Amino acid sequence: MFSPRKICGSIAVVACAVAVSLGVLSGPTSAFAATTTAAHVGSAAGLSPASSGTKSYALRDRCGGANGNVAWGGTGASAWGIVWTLHSSTCGTGTHWVELVVNGSDFLGAGAAAPGAGVGYNIGPSNTSDGQPVGEIQVFLCSSETGGACNDSRTWFV
Repeated sequence: MFSPRKICGSIAVVACAVAVSLGVLSGPTSAFAATTTAAHVGSAAGLSPASSGTKSYALRDRCGGANGNVAWGGTGASAWGIVWTLHSSTCGTGTHWVELVVNGSDFLGAGAAAPGAGVGYNIGPSNTSDGQPVGEIQVFLCSSETGGACNDSRTWFV
């Protein structure tokens, strides 16, 4: 399996991801980092500090993945990071994206990554439709390779 750490050695992982995306470095699949840490593309700006927090996540399926962060406060939540899809010779022509669901019903999606590419995404802040405080946050990795199904997810009860 492709590992940017094998290609980049001690180079900072985010710098490695940028180098891979620019074609300066490549691996067997030209995938973004199967082992990278989340890159801060966005922020939690605009969220209320009451009952707030931040969590990191790494989502994977057989053809791509995402590394990111989710933040919440009051009645809003945001997610940001990098999503990628493996090269088309490995997995076809599908794309990957990330979806954020707050309190089981408020949905936002972003970050469609084409094969062999990675993109930054910034979702939100998404405010709850009923004005209730954030109680449950779900982040999903979805793919058109599986007909739009979401293949990996993380859930936090806050």
